[in-house]
Amino acid sequence: MNDTLKNIINRVGDENLTNSCSDKNCRVYLDNLPRERVIIDVDLAFEAHRRTGKHCDRILFYISPIQNILVTVLIEHKGKTFDSATDVASQLQGGADFVKDVIPIDIKTTCVPILFHGSGSHQSQFKKLRRQKIQYDNRKFPISKNRCNANQNLASVLQEAKLLS
Repeated sequence: MNDTLKNIINRVGDENLTNSCSDKNCRVYLDNLPRERVIIDVDLAFEAHRRTGKHCDRILFYISPIQNILVTVLIEHKGKTFDSATDVASQLQGGADFVKDVIPIDIKTTCVPILFHGSGSHQSQFKKLRRQKIQYDNRKFPISKNRCNANQNLASVLQEAKLLS
């Protein structure tokens, strides 16, 4: 495994990792992603690291085969509807803030915050979500979105961001 990913595992702890980006109400497919990856169950990691506050559900790390940089994917699940774009952004930002303590400082990295959602959310919330940005590594990143349970839902977002072939 890549040294950067090993370093992340050491900092987070094996016991806070998972093999899935899905949750009980929202399937996120890992098709076409590099096999060398690290997925943090953020609920477990927050508890283990005695952190409090809002946070996303999963954080995925892998080395982009296209750009050869560490990709940090912040994942929030809303399996049915979501009522507040501001809350989603706060949860994703909490994940981004946690990552500062996890990745080595000298690593070139980028971020892809993603909301996976079900049907029934109000269009006004999607409009508000498009205006939200996540602060990461002194840059601001827009929040991408895709449907829970859609085929290749994660890979399609990462391909669009040109971080996956």
